[in-house]
Amino acid sequence: YWGGSFYTNFLTVMRVHAWYLKQLVNPTPIVQYLGSLDKTESDRLDRKMDGEHECFNMAEGNDLVEGRVVTFPRDIFRGMLAEWMIKSDDRTFTVLPALPRQLTYSRVWYDLTGRDVSVDEMATCVSETAPAETLALLRTVPYSDAEGAAFGGLGPSLGACLRAGVKVTGNRQSLRAALADGLYQRIANPPPPLPATAPPRK
Repeated sequence: YWGGSFYTNFLTVMRVHAWYLKQLVNPTPIVQYLGSLDKTESDRLDRKMDGEHECFNMAEGNDLVEGRVVTFPRDIFRGMLAEWMIKSDDRTFTVLPALPRQLTYSRVWYDLTGRDVSVDEMATCVSETAPAETLALLRTVPYSDAEGAAFGGLGPSLGACLRAGVKVTGNRQSLRAALADGLYQRIANPPPPLPATAPPRK
């Protein structure tokens, strides 16, 4: 326990690791991990990053404890990495256009997230039809009133994008992670082009 929420503690860890990545000018491992469409390769990269990060010499340490270790499930890990990458390239995601809602959503990367496919379908739909609102959510502080308000603004899109007959259970953290992953995938693995429509007959 570092005196904050799980999410805040994770971001503290990520700031340390992102600092090292920036020094190396090399965010490649994260880009490869989130962009992978092959399960074997994704698993290899996941093991390489290990899903476990340590920070030493934390202010909360003492003579007996020099560091803390935080572990997290793959779906949360992916979402937090995606959110970090989105915030590192805000301009690109700010100009993403809203796309028409499709009847169904299917993406290769769904098999790699550790989430129920219905959650990834909904997150893909929301991030494609309401990218500005999704980005606004990711700009809020987790578990803040602003985040709650942003989720409220996304309510209609979340409801419209949920597959009929499916009820999603979870918390803000898992849903936020899914939406971040979905939004990031618009750049990492762009959606397939919309089918061409025949011109109206005269």
